[in-house]
This record gives sequence, C-alpha cells and structure tokens, in this order.
Amino acid sequence: MSNESRQKLLEVKPGITDFASIVFSDESEILKNHKNPDIAYNQLIRPRKNFLALTYIKNKSITLDIKIILLTIFAFINKRKTLSLIVRILRSYETPEAIIEMARRNNKLTPMAPPGLKDIIYSREI
Repeated sequence: MSNESRQKLLEVKPGITDFASIVFSDESEILKNHKNPDIAYNQLIRPRKNFLALTYIKNKSITLDIKIILLTIFAFINKRKTLSLIVRILRSYETPEAIIEMARRNNKLTPMAPPGLKDIIYSREI
C-alpha cells in the first residue's frame, strides 16, 4: 500500500463497524480452504477492506456512521439486501465501479494489489 493511503487509514480511529465489516462478515469462509490463510487474506480481503476504508474516510460523517450502524444490524437479517444498500451508498459517493462491484460480492474474489501499489502480495517477507 502506498504511504499516502496508509497514512489516510491511520488517521481514522477504529470504530465498531464499517463497510468492510459487513461486506466481509464471512471472512472465515473465504479463507478456510486456503493453504496459507495469511497470504490469502492479504491478497483477497485486506486490499478490498482498505479500498472500502478509504472510501469511508473520503466521505465520513455522522450520517454515514448512523447508516453503517443500522446496516450492520440489518445484515443479520438480510445480508444480500444490506449489500445492495451499501452499493447504493457507494454509488452516491461516486465510488469507482470496481469497488462497487466488489462490494456486491457476486463474483469470486481473486488476488489484487493493495491501494496505491501495482503488485499483489505473495509473501510476508519484505
């Protein structure tokens, strides 16, 4: 992840929930059959969580926080509908289509590079 993206993520205090907590509430299912779950997390989930976090940071407000809290509760009742509501919110912020499509969770997750980088993570070695 680029230093600029990393710095933006570090500027926000962690909260109870966020877009990524809802979109990836099935994180253990995503990782369960991978030989190296740590690398799989860094290829499949973490970059996407970071993109969603950067979208939140760019648009943060009390209103958005309330919406996310309500969506988190609603996700226990109907996750599919909740994801469509998240997509609607992301569209209203003119979020790039690739992030919106990822938030739908209709497609199999494939490895991707973190925000600001071109390379996919293949090891934890620096």
